[in-house]
Amino acid sequence: MKLTKDKWLTDLCYADDVALTDDSVDGLQAMMDSVACWAEKVGISINVAKTKWMAVGDSSNGNGQLIADDEW
Repeated sequence: MKLTKDKWLTDLCYADDVALTDDSVDGLQAMMDSVACWAEKVGISINVAKTKWMAVGDSSNGNGQLIADDEW
């Protein structure tokens, strides 16, 4: 999400919740991979059952699936 000409909001964190934003599914996947790697290093896991995603606007820029902790 673009905030200003050269600043982007890529994540929002509150307690144990994280919201990631990007302009492509591939970008979100890269962020999910990074979060999963960090989570593993600190001993926490992503609850795939509670993980959701949505597309706003043109949703034709990806395959419609994100992977979290090697699960769909």
